[in-house]
Amino acid sequence: MTGKSATAPKGLVAAVNQGDKSPWLTAAPRSTERSMATVFLVMATASGFRASERQPLPLRVFVDRSEADGWLDKLIDYHVSPPEQPHGSDNEEDWSEWRMQMNAWRADHPAGVVAADYQHFGVYDLPLGL
Repeated sequence: MTGKSATAPKGLVAAVNQGDKSPWLTAAPRSTERSMATVFLVMATASGFRASERQPLPLRVFVDRSEADGWLDKLIDYHVSPPEQPHGSDNEEDWSEWRMQMNAWRADHPAGVVAADYQHFGVYDLPLGL
């Protein structure tokens, strides 16, 4: 910097951008600072009718983002393929069979029976040690 001095706030160091000589600030490295670990939480959330009665549901925590994304894909693939309703049928046997299939589908849901009634799933980054 030519003829000017910049005072950086405590915890920051002044640096000079070599291209235009204007000052800019960067965080000063701390010798005791460690990189913050992050875990990845897969959650279910509800929408639609009576959604306000269902709180977001934490399902599983992963230390690897790709594993969390893989499990999320598995959840979504399963969730979008429930047994087909017997639309247009007045036959009670058809509907009873469908209800039994739905109960089995819920029981086999990768995230559990409770999560089967949620509509959305997502991965959330959670930094540890805040």
